Amino acid sequence: DDVDLAIRAGELKDSSLIAKKVGEVVFRMYASAKYLKVNHVPADLRELSLHTCVLFSPFSTEGWRLKNGKRSANVTLTKKIIVNNMNLAYSLAIEGAGIAFLPSFLCETDMKNEKLQPILPEWTSEITPMHFVYPAQKYVPPVIKAFIEMSSVTLRSRFKFVSD
Repeated sequence: DDVDLAIRAGELKDSSLIAKKVGEVVFRMYASAKYLKVNHVPADLRELSLHTCVLFSPFSTEGWRLKNGKRSANVTLTKKIIVNNMNLAYSLAIEGAGIAFLPSFLCETDMKNEKLQPILPEWTSEITPMHFVYPAQKYVPPVIKAFIEMSSVTLRSRFKFVSD
């Protein structure tokens, strides 16, 4: 689609694209101190239905699929704000609109600054691989090669290899 290079999350389907893994990401549930002042911290997955939750529509509009070691759970949510933009989901969580399921790398600084708190931190998403993808071609432009090499260092530190 006239794109020289993209970053894709998730398992890649067979395609004609070349993929280079740059790391992995895990999603967790987060809420702001502002939200938690008005609402209690859920003690277990069942209590999530009592909370407003921010859902990212490309994942689901019904709820979240969560893992805790070898256990897994599908949590159907009733009080929802559904968005199709991850930055909006993040902003809503920061502003206290509800509990959001966000990539952990996105929330690291906000956790240190106590703007966000992990909710039921033992429950996460599956580990999601992150890849650079670009069209298969005999000649990869030097600017693409240089960008991949230069940005891989930064991205590998952000998309830490969770399974290592």
